[in-house]
Amino acid sequence: MRKSTGLEPMNNDKNSQAKDLNKTLGLAINENLKFKEARYAESTIGPYRRKSKQLVTWFGKKKLIDFSSTDIEMMVVKLLKKYNGCTVNHYLEILRSVFVRAKLDGLIPSNPMENIKKCKFIRKKPKPFLQSEIALLLQQNKQENYQIETALIQVGIATGLRISELLALSAEVVDLEKKMLTIDLALVNGVYKTPKNEGSRRTIELTAQAIEPLRKVRTSP
Repeated sequence: MRKSTGLEPMNNDKNSQAKDLNKTLGLAINENLKFKEARYAESTIGPYRRKSKQLVTWFGKKKLIDFSSTDIEMMVVKLLKKYNGCTVNHYLEILRSVFVRAKLDGLIPSNPMENIKKCKFIRKKPKPFLQSEIALLLQQNKQENYQIETALIQVGIATGLRISELLALSAEVVDLEKKMLTIDLALVNGVYKTPKNEGSRRTIELTAQAIEPLRKVRTSP
């Protein structure tokens, strides 16, 4: 018996076509997720995977062909009761990919996402810590003997590094003599990744406020 290579042409008989027409949203989302996983790094695909699985849990049993634009709008209404517009747009991005492919494959006569607009949202303004809050946070960490955690907080305040960049810091990227810090890694969802663009890969000058906690960590037993 000839072994399958996995590259044989797809079966285009009537039974196969009828089966495709019964494809559910959940199956289509899982297929779309496989396509994305093959193209993107694990650290990038993580949030996309989580939202895909949520959509499968909530709406996955319904057939693609049974969705109308009204159904999608009602889905958006439900999501907006729980999430902000920015997050809902991420869910819509997944659905757009799924229904565009379904239309191209001839599984649906029209795309219910065609006239669905992105949700408007207002980006929240950052709320920096007050000096009193910073002092309280550092005091608590010192009392609990969290030396490394305290140092990271102080370096973050002094440099403005992203949290993912702070978590990826190592002794090798710190030059206390030259008072320089090289940022070339980030820790995202438990995975180390290099910056996406050259602007994020940088070397910055350290102030006394940042050098002091780093020196204490390096010289501690």
